[in-house]
Amino acid sequence: VIVSSVIVFSGVTALADALLVPRNASWRVFDLSDGAAWRIRWLMLWIAAVYSIDQILKEFASVIFAPLSITIAQSFLAGVAFAGLLVALLRTPFSSAAPLVPATETPGAPPTGDQLDLFGPVRIESRWVRLPLWVVAIGIVGAAVLGYVSLARFISGQIVVTGSIIVALILLHHAVRAFAGDLIDEKNPTGKWLAEQAGLNQSRRRRIATIFIFTVQLGLILLAMPLVLLQWGFDWPVVKSWLSALLFGFKVGSIEISLARLLVAGSILAAGYFGTRLLQRSLDRSMLQPPRVDAGIANSIRTAVGYLGVGAS
Repeated sequence: VIVSSVIVFSGVTALADALLVPRNASWRVFDLSDGAAWRIRWLMLWIAAVYSIDQILKEFASVIFAPLSITIAQSFLAGVAFAGLLVALLRTPFSSAAPLVPATETPGAPPTGDQLDLFGPVRIESRWVRLPLWVVAIGIVGAAVLGYVSLARFISGQIVVTGSIIVALILLHHAVRAFAGDLIDEKNPTGKWLAEQAGLNQSRRRRIATIFIFTVQLGLILLAMPLVLLQWGFDWPVVKSWLSALLFGFKVGSIEISLARLLVAGSILAAGYFGTRLLQRSLDRSMLQPPRVDAGIANSIRTAVGYLGVGAS
């Protein structure tokens, strides 16, 4: 229990630092001022500390066979402390940081060239964050006051663990967006390779990046769903059956939908498209160069290879 509590506290600390980056606003995922970032970070750490200490004291009480009244009082205090910290977090103003505009750009000007809208801090719609957490905080206090201290402890623990999973997903989401930006920007090796070797212009690279973001994020959500459900008390056989139905087939009316088949089909189509583009590019640089081949004939061959490649995939 002590080891798991330390791991949870250390994990929350690492996730809070990676998400908020109090010392470097330019790396911050959310558009927050330095003061708001520091306050939210410390409140997240205190919430994790209350959770970890409560777990350790709970195990210690069971080892020494502490009276039930002491265990109930400990759970009540932990629940109230957790709810109080959650309320303090909700009362934090999500003030925005000053906009960072590069010296070569004009404020308010639309992006040009290889500038991408995949980067930059995300502005928080506070009402979508505050409302459900207010409900959770009131629920924890209400459960503790009414004597349902075990329920209050359970909800508190799930908020810590589920919140950590959500934060990890947010960070992975931004990592995926950053890699997708490399696919578009010719200043990066990946984007340069796609432009030079596959002959893809920026518009096509942007579409590929969008499909890549959607596919990887779908995979991350499917990976996180079982973890969240298991934390909330669902049995693994039930979760496994739901996941299996989602991946390998479920019916909507008379239509059967399988995410796994869709992903495999999309992967085959993407591989065929890229292979075709590389083959066309290779032919352009070797066999189809004038004056060896007439320009009209070269274009016909290139088009035929394209149709054959896409059709075969």
